[in-house]
Amino acid sequence: MRSTGPPEGGTLDLHHRVQLGLLRAVEHQLVCDVDPTEAAESVARLLEFTQVHFRAEELLMLHHRYPGLEAHAAEHVHLMGEALAVSQAHGAGDLPQARETVARLRAWIAEHIEGADAAFHGWCARNAISLD
Repeated sequence: MRSTGPPEGGTLDLHHRVQLGLLRAVEHQLVCDVDPTEAAESVARLLEFTQVHFRAEELLMLHHRYPGLEAHAAEHVHLMGEALAVSQAHGAGDLPQARETVARLRAWIAEHIEGADAAFHGWCARNAISLD
């Protein structure tokens, strides 16, 4: 299985895999039009896990004085806004909008992992900082 961002096997990499798995599950449930209560619970789990993951990353960045923290956290705010938009669209019964937003969110999170998260891991490696 392809890693979702360095370091392979690290805690944050595991977070990324869980986060992408939750996104795929929500996307599947929205496409398959499953029980709305079940889908709402999955969306809630995605929101909760994403908040925890983003906070963990930001605390690590703060602890290690990562110079890109502010820009990285701004991306997190944007991504959380999209995750909330999925929840709101689903809650309003607008499945087409929820499906479109979750697909966009999945693409943006993958891009964030490969870009901003990879930059953080690279900075840590260059500064001999272990994240695990």
